[in-house]
Amino acid sequence: MTQFLYLQDKTHECPGRAVWMTTKALNMDIESVSVNLERGENKTPEYLKMNPFHTVPMYNDNEFVLWESRAIMKYLANKSGETSLYPKDAKKRAVIDSRLDFDLGKFWPALKEYAYPQVLQNKPPNPDRETDMIDALDNLELLLNQSKYIAGDQMTLADISLFCNVSFLWMSKYDFAKYPKIHAWYEGMIKLPYYKETNQDFNDWIHTTH
Repeated sequence: MTQFLYLQDKTHECPGRAVWMTTKALNMDIESVSVNLERGENKTPEYLKMNPFHTVPMYNDNEFVLWESRAIMKYLANKSGETSLYPKDAKKRAVIDSRLDFDLGKFWPALKEYAYPQVLQNKPPNPDRETDMIDALDNLELLLNQSKYIAGDQMTLADISLFCNVSFLWMSKYDFAKYPKIHAWYEGMIKLPYYKETNQDFNDWIHTTH
């Protein structure tokens, strides 16, 4: 069986790290392929044939191709048969899906507009964008006031996806003093046995370039 996971070169792309962490959490042996966006490796004829949207991450399971990180994560969990990260119970899964939608619809856009220009383009902070970022963080703190993890009392796909986005802020020295629940949750997540393998390159990159 041939499975390939296409990840952005330098691994500083949050959705790709989330999928990579999911493969490790599920103990899945999937070959990773580094894609250099600066060289246009995501726009070659071969890549576009698989994914006309030329996005990363991308997953190819014997020519069944998926893009969009959260869809890939759900597919991997379903394929593996492991149920703790994405339980089969309809109500538990609905809660996880709602948190993933919060990540996609609110947290990720706020992060991308506020932090990405600072970290990737060396632009000054935009106070208007920080308002949205603070609101997203306030919402995340509220969720973690209700349970140990994002969608309940055990780690799920929602934690992995949101962790990778929060880590972008964390590693760029954002002040989390106002968010004790996020702080405690984050400290727990970095103790995962596969944390360094999937995140250390990004951590090193962000601290050597900024």
